[in-house]
Amino acid sequence: MKGRDQKVAEVVDLLKKLAKAGIPTTDSGYYQTKKLMDAWIVGDKDIIDEKIEFMRYGRVGHLSMFQDDKNPIFVLKATDELKEQFDEKIDSPPYK
Repeated sequence: MKGRDQKVAEVVDLLKKLAKAGIPTTDSGYYQTKKLMDAWIVGDKDIIDEKIEFMRYGRVGHLSMFQDDKNPIFVLKATDELKEQFDEKIDSPPYK
């Protein structure tokens, strides 16, 4: 089992990579990711392929974090469907 310090280090590393990918800390997907990770740090259950939408960026994140010695997995995948939904919202009132 991972200790709290090891879990925190993994979370900080992943959040830095997310910011480096251009996702601001104010984005709802970033907030949702951090919330899941915070719960994982204090909990005793794995996160397995949790889906997180980054609608503004046309991306979906898939997050897996483990209590044992496995490395965490966080993948951002492009999705045209989310990009189209975001574009539709931007092109309609009150944004237009």
